[in-house]
Amino acid sequence: MRLNKYLAQAGIGSRRACDRLIQEGRVAINGKIEFLPAYQVEPTDVITFDGSVVRLENRLVYLQLYKPRGTLTTVSDPLGRETVMKWITNVKERIFPIGRLDFDSEGLLLFTNDGRITNILTHPRYEVLKTYRVYASGNVKLQELQFLTNGIVKNGLCYQAHSTKLIDHQKGFTIVEVVLNEGKKHEVRILFESIGHPVLRLIRVKMGPITLDENLLPGEWRYLLRNEIEDLLKSGDVSTHVNQ
Repeated sequence: MRLNKYLAQAGIGSRRACDRLIQEGRVAINGKIEFLPAYQVEPTDVITFDGSVVRLENRLVYLQLYKPRGTLTTVSDPLGRETVMKWITNVKERIFPIGRLDFDSEGLLLFTNDGRITNILTHPRYEVLKTYRVYASGNVKLQELQFLTNGIVKNGLCYQAHSTKLIDHQKGFTIVEVVLNEGKKHEVRILFESIGHPVLRLIRVKMGPITLDENLLPGEWRYLLRNEIEDLLKSGDVSTHVNQ
């Protein structure tokens, strides 16, 4: 979002009036005076007008967390167990995790307060692909992976991988990339148990067009970049105007 539009939406004045205020040197970004009304405001920017912080009450927020193992994907837990919200600090907006990631799984977890994005990533009709790096016990063979893409039935439910790729064999385990287009509860674990290779470690590395930032450590997060948000909206054929 352009700086003049940001100020106007925050109630500082009309967009034209905000142009003048900016050019008069009364607006600062992260402590530095900004004279360009067309400056593109980023989610992490701190904007001040005459020394006072300016915020949009309805600012849309998008971020990714490297979810650690052993945390619940929920906003709160009645039993007091640790949830993913423990790791989201210094975010004033009320945001929610998109979808779920099992307690014993780790990796990419997205958060937002934008219902459009939540709908795109969770509604079955969009068939958003989710990619996992699986550490499976034993020596998994290519022909065994074929069973996963063919699908299995357990307790009346069909579990099926969209695609698989054998990455590497290590001593005692095999690394496999698995892509799902639905993601039933414990689906990856159920699939690998069906071929006799229980999952030792499970990391989600991609959700739709968003890839887990390789620079993030478990428990760390960052805001999504503008192009990442636009890619998400495009995946659901939603207007790509990003209101930030």
